[in-house]
Formats: sequence, C-alpha cells, structure tokens
Amino acid sequence: SRLNIGDTVEFDGQSIAWEEAELEPHRYLKFNKPEGVVCTTDRRVGQNIIDVLTSCGGIKNISGNSDNDSNAICTNCTNTRRVFPIGRLDAESTGLILLTSNGSIVN
Repeated sequence: SRLNIGDTVEFDGQSIAWEEAELEPHRYLKFNKPEGVVCTTDRRVGQNIIDVLTSCGGIKNISGNSDNDSNAICTNCTNTRRVFPIGRLDAESTGLILLTSNGSIVN
C-alpha cells in the first residue's frame, strides 16, 4: 500500500520513522561536464562533480561538511535527497552526464 502524509508505519509492533521527503518524486539533473571534472561524489577528490555543480549554483551542500561523500541537493528540489552521477565519464571526457536522487538506478 502507499504511504500518505500523516500515516504511521509499524513493523512487529515498533513504529518506524520516515520522512515526508520520501514521498516526493526523485530528481534528475543533466550536466554538460567539462574536461577535468571527475564523476565522483568523494569530496576529497579535486574537481569532483559535486563541488563543480555547487560552485555554479546547480546544487547546494546541506551538511556544511566538505569531507568525503556529498550531502548535496538540487537547488530546484523541494526535498533533501542526495544527488549522485549516473555512470561516469573520464576526467578528460566532456559531454552529458545525468545525476539523480534515485540511488536505486545509480548502482
């Protein structure tokens, strides 16, 4: 069955916490990746795709933490789901790369 805002979820008598953001649709972004950008969310890697998108205003960092993996979200999104690149382009490659908050299609 579907969850609706205000619903209570229980399993084996235990209440399970969930967020309204989980009901919102996934977001999909397209980005014309320039040469030198690395398709990783690892913030320790220079010129990673998340930092590049953050600097151009396409996404924002919601954690305040620039270490390790991203907690970046689309600035046009109403939810706070993380965004991930779908696939990879070599750092030397240019072209279209898609990003999404739908982690199930990323892996």
